[in-house]
Amino acid sequence: MDKLTRQFFGDAKKVVLHPSEKAQVWDQISMRASSSPVKLSSLEKAESFAGITRHMQRNPLKVQKHPLQHFFALHRVGAMAMCAVLLMGAGGGGAVYAAEDAMPEDILYPVKLHVNERFMGAMHRERQNAKLSGIKDVLIDVCMRLNICHRAQVLQRFEEKCLSRE
Repeated sequence: MDKLTRQFFGDAKKVVLHPSEKAQVWDQISMRASSSPVKLSSLEKAESFAGITRHMQRNPLKVQKHPLQHFFALHRVGAMAMCAVLLMGAGGGGAVYAAEDAMPEDILYPVKLHVNERFMGAMHRERQNAKLSGIKDVLIDVCMRLNICHRAQVLQRFEEKCLSRE
Protein backbone atom coordinates (compact mmCIF):
# COMPACT_ATOMS: atom_id res chain seq x y z
CA MET A 1 0.00 0.00 0.00
CA ASP A 2 1.47 3.36 -0.95
CA LYS A 3 1.70 6.44 1.30
CA LEU A 4 -1.30 8.22 -0.21
CA THR A 5 -3.60 5.21 0.28
CA ARG A 6 -2.51 4.80 3.90
CA GLN A 7 -3.18 8.47 4.55
CA PHE A 8 -6.63 8.15 2.97
CA PHE A 9 -7.56 5.18 5.18
CA GLY A 10 -6.20 6.94 8.27
CA ASP A 11 -8.30 10.04 7.55
CA ALA A 12 -11.35 7.91 6.74
CA LYS A 13 -11.14 6.14 10.11
CA LYS A 14 -11.28 9.49 11.92
CA VAL A 15 -14.52 10.55 10.23
CA VAL A 16 -17.66 10.01 12.33
CA LEU A 17 -20.88 9.64 10.33
CA HIS A 18 -24.51 9.34 11.31
CA PRO A 19 -26.05 5.95 10.33
CA SER A 20 -28.11 7.58 7.58
CA GLU A 21 -24.96 9.22 6.17
CA LYS A 22 -23.15 5.87 6.30
CA ALA A 23 -25.99 4.29 4.32
CA GLN A 24 -25.80 7.04 1.65
CA VAL A 25 -22.02 6.68 1.33
CA TRP A 26 -22.31 2.92 1.10
CA ASP A 27 -24.96 3.21 -1.63
CA GLN A 28 -22.75 5.57 -3.64
CA ILE A 29 -19.70 3.30 -3.27
CA SER A 30 -21.76 0.26 -4.32
CA MET A 31 -23.20 2.07 -7.35
CA ARG A 32 -19.76 3.29 -8.43
CA ALA A 33 -18.20 -0.19 -8.02
CA SER A 34 -20.98 -1.86 -10.02
CA SER A 35 -20.88 0.72 -12.84
CA SER A 36 -17.13 0.57 -13.39
CA PRO A 37 -15.55 -2.66 -12.19
CA VAL A 38 -11.93 -2.62 -11.08
CA LYS A 39 -9.57 -3.84 -13.78
CA LEU A 40 -6.28 -5.23 -12.58
CA SER A 41 -3.19 -5.63 -14.70
CA SER A 42 -1.58 -9.04 -14.94
CA LEU A 43 1.22 -7.84 -12.61
CA GLU A 44 -1.33 -6.72 -9.97
CA LYS A 45 -3.17 -10.04 -10.30
CA ALA A 46 0.08 -12.00 -9.85
CA GLU A 47 1.07 -9.92 -6.79
CA SER A 48 -2.37 -10.40 -5.23
CA PHE A 49 -2.27 -14.14 -5.85
CA ALA A 50 1.27 -14.36 -4.37
CA GLY A 51 0.11 -12.42 -1.29
CA ILE A 52 -2.87 -14.71 -0.79
CA THR A 53 -0.64 -17.77 -1.21
CA ARG A 54 1.87 -16.45 1.37
CA HIS A 55 -0.95 -15.76 3.82
CA MET A 56 -2.37 -19.26 3.35
CA GLN A 57 1.05 -20.83 3.91
CA ARG A 58 1.66 -18.81 7.10
CA ASN A 59 -1.85 -19.46 8.40
CA PRO A 60 -2.89 -22.97 7.41
CA LEU A 61 -6.48 -24.00 7.96
CA LYS A 62 -6.74 -26.05 11.13
CA VAL A 63 -9.63 -28.47 11.17
CA GLN A 64 -10.42 -29.67 14.65
CA LYS A 65 -12.49 -32.79 14.89
CA HIS A 66 -14.10 -34.31 17.91
CA PRO A 67 -12.20 -37.49 18.91
CA LEU A 68 -15.28 -39.67 18.38
CA GLN A 69 -15.78 -38.25 14.88
CA HIS A 70 -12.19 -39.16 14.08
CA PHE A 71 -12.67 -42.65 15.53
CA PHE A 72 -15.86 -43.29 13.57
CA ALA A 73 -14.33 -41.89 10.38
CA LEU A 74 -11.44 -44.34 10.61
CA HIS A 75 -13.38 -47.33 11.88
CA ARG A 76 -16.74 -47.10 10.10
CA VAL A 77 -17.29 -50.83 9.70
CA GLY A 78 -16.27 -51.61 13.26
CA ALA A 79 -18.32 -48.73 14.59
CA MET A 80 -21.38 -49.82 12.63
CA ALA A 81 -20.96 -53.39 13.89
CA MET A 82 -20.60 -52.14 17.46
CA CYS A 83 -23.74 -50.01 17.13
CA ALA A 84 -25.65 -52.94 15.64
CA VAL A 85 -24.61 -55.25 18.49
CA LEU A 86 -25.62 -52.64 21.07
CA LEU A 87 -29.00 -52.05 19.43
CA MET A 88 -29.72 -55.77 19.09
CA GLY A 89 -28.62 -56.39 22.67
CA ALA A 90 -30.80 -53.60 24.00
CA GLY A 91 -33.76 -54.69 21.87
CA GLY A 92 -33.31 -58.35 22.73
CA GLY A 93 -32.87 -57.60 26.41
CA GLY A 94 -36.02 -55.50 26.35
CA ALA A 95 -37.98 -58.30 24.67
CA VAL A 96 -36.71 -60.86 27.21
CA TYR A 97 -37.65 -58.55 30.08
CA ALA A 98 -41.08 -57.90 28.60
CA ALA A 99 -41.66 -61.65 28.08
CA GLU A 100 -41.26 -62.53 31.78
CA ASP A 101 -45.00 -62.27 32.49
CA ALA A 102 -46.23 -63.45 29.06
CA MET A 103 -49.19 -65.82 28.88
CA PRO A 104 -49.73 -68.52 26.20
CA GLU A 105 -51.93 -66.23 24.08
CA ASP A 106 -49.34 -63.38 24.06
CA ILE A 107 -46.93 -62.64 21.21
CA LEU A 108 -43.89 -62.81 23.51
CA TYR A 109 -44.78 -66.24 24.91
CA PRO A 110 -42.33 -68.07 22.56
CA VAL A 111 -39.57 -65.77 23.82
CA LYS A 112 -40.50 -66.70 27.37
CA LEU A 113 -40.44 -70.42 26.55
CA HIS A 114 -37.28 -70.54 24.46
CA VAL A 115 -35.15 -67.89 26.15
CA ASN A 116 -36.35 -67.09 29.67
CA GLU A 117 -37.27 -70.63 30.70
CA ARG A 118 -34.01 -72.11 29.40
CA PHE A 119 -31.97 -69.45 31.14
CA MET A 120 -33.84 -69.88 34.40
CA GLY A 121 -33.52 -73.67 34.11
CA ALA A 122 -29.77 -73.38 33.66
CA MET A 123 -29.55 -71.07 36.66
CA HIS A 124 -31.66 -73.51 38.72
CA ARG A 125 -29.40 -76.44 37.76
CA GLU A 126 -26.34 -74.44 38.74
CA ARG A 127 -27.90 -73.70 42.13
CA GLN A 128 -28.77 -77.39 42.60
CA ASN A 129 -25.25 -78.43 41.66
CA ALA A 130 -23.86 -75.88 44.11
CA LYS A 131 -26.14 -77.24 46.86
CA LEU A 132 -25.18 -80.82 46.03
CA SER A 133 -21.48 -80.01 46.06
CA GLY A 134 -21.94 -78.33 49.46
CA ILE A 135 -23.82 -81.37 50.75
CA LYS A 136 -21.12 -83.63 49.31
CA ASP A 137 -18.43 -81.67 51.19
CA VAL A 138 -20.32 -82.08 54.47
CA LEU A 139 -20.91 -85.76 53.70
CA ILE A 140 -17.20 -86.33 53.04
CA ASP A 141 -16.35 -84.68 56.37
CA VAL A 142 -18.83 -86.98 58.14
CA CYS A 143 -17.58 -90.03 56.21
CA MET A 144 -14.03 -89.41 57.37
CA ARG A 145 -15.20 -90.40 60.82
CA LEU A 146 -16.67 -93.67 59.51
CA ASN A 147 -14.66 -96.77 58.79
CA ILE A 148 -13.53 -97.43 55.20
CA CYS A 149 -16.30 -99.93 54.37
CA HIS A 150 -19.15 -97.66 55.45
CA ARG A 151 -17.51 -94.60 53.86
CA ALA A 152 -17.47 -96.25 50.40
CA GLN A 153 -21.12 -97.32 50.69
CA VAL A 154 -22.34 -93.82 51.72
CA LEU A 155 -20.43 -92.07 48.91
CA GLN A 156 -21.65 -94.62 46.35
CA ARG A 157 -25.28 -94.08 47.35
CA PHE A 158 -24.84 -90.30 47.22
CA GLU A 159 -23.41 -90.49 43.69
CA GLU A 160 -26.30 -92.74 42.57
CA LYS A 161 -28.87 -90.29 43.96
CA CYS A 162 -27.16 -87.34 42.25
CA LEU A 163 -27.06 -89.19 38.91
CA SER A 164 -30.71 -90.22 39.16
CA ARG A 165 -31.75 -86.55 39.66
CA GLU A 166 -30.01 -85.34 36.48
